[in-house]
Amino acid sequence: MAEFQESSQGEISQKFKVNYSDREKGETSQNYYQRTILKNIQTVLDKNKIPITPEIEADFKEVANAFGQDLGDKSEAILIEPLTGLYNRKGFEEIGKDRMAESKRYKIPLIFGYIDLDNFKALNDECGHIAGDNFLQVFGELLRNHLKREEDVSARLGGDEFGFIMFAADLSQAELIMNNLTREIKTLINEQFQGLSKPLGFSVGLEQWDGRKNMAGVMAMADDKLYQEKKQKYG
Repeated sequence: MAEFQESSQGEISQKFKVNYSDREKGETSQNYYQRTILKNIQTVLDKNKIPITPEIEADFKEVANAFGQDLGDKSEAILIEPLTGLYNRKGFEEIGKDRMAESKRYKIPLIFGYIDLDNFKALNDECGHIAGDNFLQVFGELLRNHLKREEDVSARLGGDEFGFIMFAADLSQAELIMNNLTREIKTLINEQFQGLSKPLGFSVGLEQWDGRKNMAGVMAMADDKLYQEKKQKYG
């Protein structure tokens, strides 16, 4: 497995960085930026004791809405993996840190998952990369469908590796969801991807966050468990 490493903060433009310590629950990126821009404008006006007329307020809201939408779109776009529509590695790290902060603040359990597709190279080699991309898209959609709560996070970390975070969940709940996903994937493989020289599937490692490890640490633990599962299946 490729080592999971946290990106340096400098890799993401601070202007578009999604790390909302004061983001309200359920608030979109666009709404967050619109609200923040208005708040900053209000602070400047108050500091300089500038009176606000209804006309000025309307103009500022129009500006905040326009810039907030633009910033929101850009902040989301740089965190999304285009093939599957899931978060990319940077997005996973950014949103994951937010979830960890919420978990620590409200004492809510988190489950981290690391997924690696089994024998995906055989699919690419024997059926072509278009078939491989199609499988990645379908797998990503199924993963998102099984982790459909607003607080859950699904990501394609690169290649045939995926990650996820389950909010307010324990290992038994995560195992149940992965078992349901396994059944759906098996059905899909039986219908569309039979006849490969090596069986297509996936392995997963689950780790409950202890409230102390950073993203790299908890994902390394999940990766270790993923490797153990692969070893049990394939030796």
